[in-house]
Amino acid sequence: MYVATFKVKYIISKIPAAMMLLLTFGLQLSVAHCEEPIRIGAIFSTSGYGADGIAELNGALLAQEDINAAGGIGGRKLEILVEDNHSDSHTTSTAFHKLVAINKVPVVIGPNWASFTEIAAPLAEQRKVPLITPSGYRKGMIRTREYAFTLWPPHSVATKPLSDYIAQQKHRKIVALVSPNAYYEGILDAIKEQLGEKGILLDPILRFDAGSLDYRSTISKLKKTKDNEAILALLLDTGEFSSFLKQSKQQGLSLPIYSANIIPFSAAIQKNPSIAEGVIYFDYVIPGTDEFRNRFRARFKQEPNFASAQAYDSVYLVKKAIEKCGAKSEEILTCLKISNHRGVSGQIKFDEGGVIINAAQNTFLMQVQNGKFTKLDASR
Repeated sequence: MYVATFKVKYIISKIPAAMMLLLTFGLQLSVAHCEEPIRIGAIFSTSGYGADGIAELNGALLAQEDINAAGGIGGRKLEILVEDNHSDSHTTSTAFHKLVAINKVPVVIGPNWASFTEIAAPLAEQRKVPLITPSGYRKGMIRTREYAFTLWPPHSVATKPLSDYIAQQKHRKIVALVSPNAYYEGILDAIKEQLGEKGILLDPILRFDAGSLDYRSTISKLKKTKDNEAILALLLDTGEFSSFLKQSKQQGLSLPIYSANIIPFSAAIQKNPSIAEGVIYFDYVIPGTDEFRNRFRARFKQEPNFASAQAYDSVYLVKKAIEKCGAKSEEILTCLKISNHRGVSGQIKFDEGGVIINAAQNTFLMQVQNGKFTKLDASR
């Protein structure tokens, strides 16, 4: 033992000072690398009309806190670099390029909503960086790209209760009013296909530019056309939908009106629900365990939204992928493809196109009755 100690001391004493300095510096760099956090990117709308993305971002941040409190990933802290796309398509593109080209992140969480995901998904494919969106889906937008994944099920899952209800009312022909929006287009396609299978015609489909607030001539034509039995209104919540409803009442339009989850986002209708009296629409189930929802409320002083739990699970998918396959983009991609994770939002597996396999019903029907938002008994 004495001899071994002597030899070690002798050898070290013969190492030139310059080499010792290099060895020490290299050790410091190695330690620094181990202590450096694992950085991933995130794009969410935290300002502008899509600022509901804050609730999704907070879901992701809660996951970051939980992961770090449990020791991080392989002993390294997780750090989410967040970009606000300001609810803007061009800014979504700029944010993605910044995260990938400047920050060098190996994976991006987000963005929220189909309108922004359809901008980011092709960029992810181009840069070969995995993208996981908690709430963005449109048919064909994800399935044609290897690097894009979504925790949001196909729109046909969300629209089924409304389509079934419309069929129960024995309508034969419905007119649709649609604003330019990727999400509304997806909803429209799903409802049109489901109604078509039941022999119900969705025609004509009238399209209106964003910012259109005068529907009086359209309403006059609808009143004169005798074969229209109901209206599917998929108009923007920034004044368009409420304007149509107000003008419909003023002009005495009595056709039943159906819609998607636009009412919860309309400031005018939330302030004065009577504007939408009689409108039947679907809204989303808020997923997540009771524990998750309670912790979310306590931490952020707000309610989780329909994709907060999916955002939380998206971060854990990345954690598990890095632990199993590695922290490079290609390694993360490999493990995402074979994910089988039980998260707070439910079981998460992806089909070959990167879309979550989820048959669970995620919506319920609502109606504005006597100025109140009332859950509708779809069986009647």
